[in-house]
Amino acid sequence: MSITRIAAIAIAVCAMASAEVIDRVLAVVNDDAITLAEFKSRRDFIRMQMQSSGRSANDNAVLDEMIRDTVLRQQAKKHSVSVSESEIDARVNDIMKQNRIQTKDIFEQMLKMQTGTTMRDYREQMRSQLLVQNLFSMVLTVREPSDEEAEEYFRDHKEETTNGIFAPRTEVRLAWIQIAVPVNAEFREKSQKNAVANEARAAAAAGKDMNQLARKYSDDTATKMKGGELGTFSSDNAVASPAAMFTLEQVRNGKGVGWVSDIQEDRNGFWFVKVLEVKRGGAPTFRDVKAKIKNALYYSKAQKEFETWLDRQVKRAAVKRML
Repeated sequence: MSITRIAAIAIAVCAMASAEVIDRVLAVVNDDAITLAEFKSRRDFIRMQMQSSGRSANDNAVLDEMIRDTVLRQQAKKHSVSVSESEIDARVNDIMKQNRIQTKDIFEQMLKMQTGTTMRDYREQMRSQLLVQNLFSMVLTVREPSDEEAEEYFRDHKEETTNGIFAPRTEVRLAWIQIAVPVNAEFREKSQKNAVANEARAAAAAGKDMNQLARKYSDDTATKMKGGELGTFSSDNAVASPAAMFTLEQVRNGKGVGWVSDIQEDRNGFWFVKVLEVKRGGAPTFRDVKAKIKNALYYSKAQKEFETWLDRQVKRAAVKRML
């Protein structure tokens, strides 16, 4: 055998060994394997979810969560429960419609800004949620909360204004000016665009008419001829754009009519907002929030019972960890 042939075989063997190391198995759950590649691709997203709920998020905890998700999917398969791509598409489209999000690009931008989530991770999270919903009705039955239970909850928690159910409703009408920057813009061009944005922002802060400023400066064709108006957004619903969410947060922190933000930057360029109108409602009555309270009580109990049921399934599963 030639030296060249021997060298080629050696390289191939090394490559195979390297591939095995990169994609080795970290755990086997019944008949399904969790690989290192899969673990690495999902680790950051799962860790972020766990940390947001105050749970430990080291590598072992992340692997535990992946094992639970694997058991969940196995149970769904056992009960002939599945979620198609079209179902996920429909749910994503519903969420976009409810929140007045015009394009999937804007939606993905919001995900990245708010949670650091990619659309792929979001869709996988949605798949698991839909599996839970579809599987829940087949394995558990939860009684709907009574009006009396809802009223008791209202009495005990109505002073908790930071609770989403009881927070006073806030509406904000706002306008913005966007200065577009090409993705491949060089430093000089980007600096020039930033200077234009600051010029427009200074004029807005000085009280200049937003109608004129938007027509002169803004690159957003959807709002340019309407004085830059994005619309009215409320605190009790998800908002349609990062600019609206940003403004609502600032208003909750005390900003009022006439406030002009600092220059913000995203992948589309530079922008700033101006608050045109603020409406703050009073504390909600029991009648206002009755349905929300009953839904919250129902899903809280349902989640606890489902988690208990899933814990039992995980304990019964044949799990071999190799991390």
